[in-house]
Amino acid sequence: MTTKAPETDLPDRLRVYLQGVAATGGPVTYAEAARALGLEGPQKIHRVAMALEQLMAEDAAAGRPFVAALVISKARNGSPAPGFFDMARRLGRLPAEAGGMEAAAFHRAEVEAAQAHHCRAANPAPPANSFERFIGPAPDATAPAGHRHTHSRRDPAQE
Repeated sequence: MTTKAPETDLPDRLRVYLQGVAATGGPVTYAEAARALGLEGPQKIHRVAMALEQLMAEDAAAGRPFVAALVISKARNGSPAPGFFDMARRLGRLPAEAGGMEAAAFHRAEVEAAQAHHCRAANPAPPANSFERFIGPAPDATAPAGHRHTHSRRDPAQE
């Protein structure tokens, strides 16, 4: 008889998945997250929820936005399950009395903050002169007249 090893890496795998979701859009449902992680069985949503709570605790400790905000319930019109708000309260990010519109605004703000945080991590800031990427560096003003290159030819193979 074989026993299945505990999924100790599930929170880490979920974080990697959600960082990709944040950088490319999102949000996703609990079922989509479970499917993306290859989870099966009747407890798959519960396993995702437990991993999300661990991610929330890690994010709170590190001062990061909740990447868990990117997981929503299809049955709740784009809101996460109540456990998201309960955990946010326990971690001190959401006032105990917050509910309804305030909780919804908190969730929206966390989604936007997580997307911004993970987009910056995935796509570092462009150079100061972002046009250089397309037209090359500015001409060298110290070069003798007639030797100044006003633009450079790009090699499409290097892009």
